[in-house]
Amino acid sequence: MHVVEMKENDMRIVVKRGEPTLVPPAEPTPTGEQYYLSNLDQNVAIITQTLLFSVDGRRRFEPPLPKGYFGNGIVLTNAIVTADELLSAPVSRAVALVQGAVRMVTDEYMRSAVDYFEATRARPSLVSTLLITTWSRLAFHGADFGWGEPVMSGPVKLPQKEVILFLPHGAERKSINVLLGLPATAMDAFQELMDEI
Repeated sequence: MHVVEMKENDMRIVVKRGEPTLVPPAEPTPTGEQYYLSNLDQNVAIITQTLLFSVDGRRRFEPPLPKGYFGNGIVLTNAIVTADELLSAPVSRAVALVQGAVRMVTDEYMRSAVDYFEATRARPSLVSTLLITTWSRLAFHGADFGWGEPVMSGPVKLPQKEVILFLPHGAERKSINVLLGLPATAMDAFQELMDEI
């Protein structure tokens, strides 16, 4: 709970954080973990949906990162929309939101993100968020650490439940593997939808 106090003709704002009221989930996760949500988290999850995705920042830095740079050159950006707007608007509205989020990523945005994460070591909140990322253009198959090119590459596990990851398949990279993380409660419904295709 946040309490904001503002007095007339006083520009100071005091924010106090109290202990939120926490409620347990409907059921424990398959591994037995119990995640508790505050009332605010629950309301945000119902009202707002966030699509979080990575943007290649190599060419967005000024000057750009050098060609052949092998380190991390991405930054996360997002498109936020109410669930009602997302369902009632045409698909072109969702596309415009994503395009706008990509345009936000400038040199200043990248440097600000680096400064923020170096200072706080925080991880982005994934409440009511779907994270989509593509590794289809990353040159994993060209990486040789002394014993030949890899046969297959990718993460050992997904970092969160609600993640979609696109990976290149094979040396020719003519197809894509899709890794999809779902909450256990959604897996049966997803399987039924896939069986209908």
